[in-house]
Amino acid sequence: MKFGRRLLFLFVSLGLLVMASANFYTNYLWYVSIGYQAIFLKTLLARTALFTAALVVATLFFVINLHMLRTTMRHRIMGTATGNIRYFPSEQPWMESFEAILSSKKITLLLWGIALTLGTIVALPASSGGLSSLMYLNSQPAGVVDPLYQVDVSFYLFRLPFLVSTVSAAFGLVLMTTLITVGLYVVTNNLSLNQGSSNQALKHTSLLVALLLLVRGVGYQLDAYRLVYSPRGVAFGASYTDVAASRPVFVFLVALSVVGAVVALVNLKLKRIKLLSVIPALILIVSMLAGNLYPMLVQQYVVEPNELEKETRFIQYNIDSTRRAFGLDSLKNSELPAPQPLSQQDVANNQSTLDNVRVLDWRPLQQTYNQLQSIRVYYRFHDVDIDRYVIDGKLEQVMLAARELSTQDLSGSGRTWINEHLRYTHGYGAVVSPVNQVGPRGEPLFYVQDIPPKTTTSVLSIERPEIYFGEFPGNYVVVNARSDEFSYPLGESNATTRYQGDDGITLGFLNKLMFSLRYGTTKLFLADDVLPDSKIMFYRNILERLQMIAPFLTYEPDPYLVINEGRLFWIVDAYTTSDHYPYSEPYGDSRVNYIRNSVKVVVDAYNGTVTYYLADEGDPVVRTLATTFPSLFQPLAAMPDGLRAHIRYPEQLLAIQANVLSTYHMTNPSTFYNKEDMWRIAQEQYAGADTTVLPYYMIMTPPGVGATDEEFVLVLPLTPAGTQQNPKHNMVAYLAARNDYPNYGELVLYRFPKDTVIQGPMQVESRISQDALISQQITLWSAAGSNVLRGNLLVIPLGNSLIYVEPLYIQSTSSSLPELKRVIVATLDNIVMAETFQQALAQLVGIAPPPSPTAPPIPGADPTLSQLSQALELAYQSAQGALQRGDWAEYGRQQQELSRLIQELQKLGNRP
Repeated sequence: MKFGRRLLFLFVSLGLLVMASANFYTNYLWYVSIGYQAIFLKTLLARTALFTAALVVATLFFVINLHMLRTTMRHRIMGTATGNIRYFPSEQPWMESFEAILSSKKITLLLWGIALTLGTIVALPASSGGLSSLMYLNSQPAGVVDPLYQVDVSFYLFRLPFLVSTVSAAFGLVLMTTLITVGLYVVTNNLSLNQGSSNQALKHTSLLVALLLLVRGVGYQLDAYRLVYSPRGVAFGASYTDVAASRPVFVFLVALSVVGAVVALVNLKLKRIKLLSVIPALILIVSMLAGNLYPMLVQQYVVEPNELEKETRFIQYNIDSTRRAFGLDSLKNSELPAPQPLSQQDVANNQSTLDNVRVLDWRPLQQTYNQLQSIRVYYRFHDVDIDRYVIDGKLEQVMLAARELSTQDLSGSGRTWINEHLRYTHGYGAVVSPVNQVGPRGEPLFYVQDIPPKTTTSVLSIERPEIYFGEFPGNYVVVNARSDEFSYPLGESNATTRYQGDDGITLGFLNKLMFSLRYGTTKLFLADDVLPDSKIMFYRNILERLQMIAPFLTYEPDPYLVINEGRLFWIVDAYTTSDHYPYSEPYGDSRVNYIRNSVKVVVDAYNGTVTYYLADEGDPVVRTLATTFPSLFQPLAAMPDGLRAHIRYPEQLLAIQANVLSTYHMTNPSTFYNKEDMWRIAQEQYAGADTTVLPYYMIMTPPGVGATDEEFVLVLPLTPAGTQQNPKHNMVAYLAARNDYPNYGELVLYRFPKDTVIQGPMQVESRISQDALISQQITLWSAAGSNVLRGNLLVIPLGNSLIYVEPLYIQSTSSSLPELKRVIVATLDNIVMAETFQQALAQLVGIAPPPSPTAPPIPGADPTLSQLSQALELAYQSAQGALQRGDWAEYGRQQQELSRLIQELQKLGNRP
């Protein structure tokens, strides 16, 4: 029975070892194949070195102390230390066993086994600090000092975290050893307050207590540095109480720990057990009373009665550090004049902006793409991206999406292993639409569409449309197999292809075996279609791919597609983050209090080639990473011009910065303390619910910064914070990020005059809902069985004016094909709804086509049938024109005229 269990245990252990080896081996092959094995090996080496160092130190420390413990207890039990007097009655059988164990020749091996086990327990957590140790060794100066200790911020970002974890591990090691040692000494009466103690036990314990106090003293010193992360005051970071009370306490505790360690060493001669008890107890009492009670009293009786006066300096530290940590210290402020009524001159001066106003909403557009352009059920559009291209010499904003393969959508019988891993291996092409135009039924127009891709301009031509790497979770696929891969549907048959790229790992016998073990399938190993020169491709989801290469970066969850020189690429924004920036307020529920978009990553959708570009050389975190991993980053200047022209400021980063700025635009400590001018990101209505406005891209000439040409700009409106009972929705400012070089990354905060109420998105939403003609039309559509979706509302600066644009989509309850039916455009004092944005804008500024003519009266007393027919046709066309323009008054007049003409026609029919 025991043999069977051992055999089972052996097989299970061997199986787990083989599986782990297969994963490690295949991962290493993957790193080699993409050229990033140096990062993998260096990180692995750092973790291994740290684990080994911790294991050796901890094991030796345990062995030395266990040996001392064994020697002392053996002498005590055998009576050699006290004149052959035994302290335990011989009738206690466990003592006889214990004495036998201590006297055994195998005790040394046992002690090493115990020490190795305990050392492993201590060392395992240490292995996770591999990157931290590398950052410590390669740290680069930030060029900024903290306001409390005047130490370069890099100390807090890279050195302090490693020192804290190292000292904590050392303290845990010494504390564990001390507790085990003292416990065993007490149990065996080697330490006793009443019956006398062994000299060896007292010396051993004194050494451990001295070491414990020294390590704790170092910890207290590090705790003093960590006051810059204190949440005690009105603002994050060391407050008045922390500086005036807690810091002196830590200094005292450091001194007390050193004195205690010296006393413990002196006790090697004195050999007094009570002295060893008093020292740690005294430090513990001082730590509790002075470390907690004293600061609490200072806070309550000194700070709170005069809080603003006491905290002003520290609030300023927090404001400056938080703005610097979130990239707001270089923010430009621009005061805008009060918006003026929209004029024809504003329209003429901002024609490029108006030509690129986005009337398509990406959410319903994604549904439309999946209905009109997926072509087959196994193709899907995961997301819709927004970008700009120079088309026919003009900067134009477009929306585009990749047509990716989703094997999960294959029919039930089609979901075979061959189909999922050998035949259906890649997506195909993309679709591109102008943001400001739709077809006659409200469907998007296409610059790129269909399979194979058809394009209307050479800039967007796609010569290599296959997408092997994308946003969908991708299965592993095998290319260059015996049979060809499916390429795209072609009439009654299918076009096929063979992969000609560089990615993939060849499947020789050993590799095929290891990958079969990795994926837990025999099909890969036994399939006749898998040849020796076939290649396996995995980690095809681009975010997963990047996470495997550089897990120390944080990636924007929304990669975007770029068409360049006939190929498809993905660009991913990568962030460096930290939660150790001194005095900087953590963001939201996270601990992150520092962020930079310092890295741009480009992934070839066909080859899977990954290139990391260094976008912000002023970031100390990315400079430290670049020093740690010299082969990882390339300078941004090395990025091809065609790709660099499509770099965007990340939406997620601007949203984070806007949220931080909602509080930290208040740079005066008094205003900050009283929270007199809190903001928030504007709200809007979407799909019938209130939601936060998302950052949106637009083409405009940013005012107040010396710009003369239109640029690609990311915008986010801001409103007062208000309260739940008294919400405020008027717009006070908008934050803009410039996207084009040489001004990429420049943030501008445009503030509206405080003495003028500027309508925010939610207030315009309310005006739209209350407009009689618009609400009546929406009601009619809804009554006819259609779902009406009001898209995202855009606030668009236009010279000294503002316009608000919201698309209106109609979707049948029996269909998932939304159509853009109307566009609502508003100014501060007017709202119109028309079939197109251009028609609505024309009505707003009074340059609309002349009012539709009313059918002229039929001359004479007896109009002929021909005359009535012509008049009816003219009235009908005039009514339709008014309807398309949203001119409801004119539409009503033409309906009345139609009724009159129909009556005339009836009279004519009744004549003999």
